[in-house]
Amino acid sequence: MNETDVFERVRGARAARIERVTADIGKTKTKIAEYQAKLRAQEQQKIDLENEDIIALYRKEKLTEDDLIALIRSKRDSGLDSDSGQSPAPGAVWEARTAESPAIPPGKEDNNNNEDEEN
Repeated sequence: MNETDVFERVRGARAARIERVTADIGKTKTKIAEYQAKLRAQEQQKIDLENEDIIALYRKEKLTEDDLIALIRSKRDSGLDSDSGQSPAPGAVWEARTAESPAIPPGKEDNNNNEDEEN
């Protein structure tokens, strides 16, 4: 075997390794794109679930639009946001707000007492 043959063999072996590494890079990029798409979908799912929580709270507490705006502002002003991981439990901000101002907002009258009186 002469030098040229050895050089060609080494070059061929390196070319094959380069092709394998290039193929692996392509696979990795594909996986990254798949994971990024999955992450975006999960983030959207989280937002949707948080929005459902807000809507459920809105309906459960029979909040008026003004109450909802005040709730959102109090959450924003207190520095609690969904990204901090310090979000209060549903109703916690409302409970804190009503503790400061115990007046029952319009539309939130206690209907339980009326039911007892009717029975």
